[in-house]
Amino acid sequence: MGLLTALQGDRIYFDTNVWIYAVESYPAFIQELLALLQSIDQGNQIAITSELSLAEVLVKPLQERNQTRQEAYKRAIVNRKNVLSCPY
Repeated sequence: MGLLTALQGDRIYFDTNVWIYAVESYPAFIQELLALLQSIDQGNQIAITSELSLAEVLVKPLQERNQTRQEAYKRAIVNRKNVLSCPY
């Protein structure tokens, strides 16, 4: 839980790479990201992201016509409580 204790404040910006590491279960970061996402889901923090992040993470799944992966990213970013998407 080193990441959670190191974070200051209640708002955290998630760039594209954070979503990719979380959804793709990147081994080096997955445990800390799961703990962080759980904390966000519980309302301890709010994740801020950009609509551009959603567009960027969907490029490869759209190219590969991978509907499952597209839905996984949408669930993670769009349909998640305490995640705010900014239009820029």
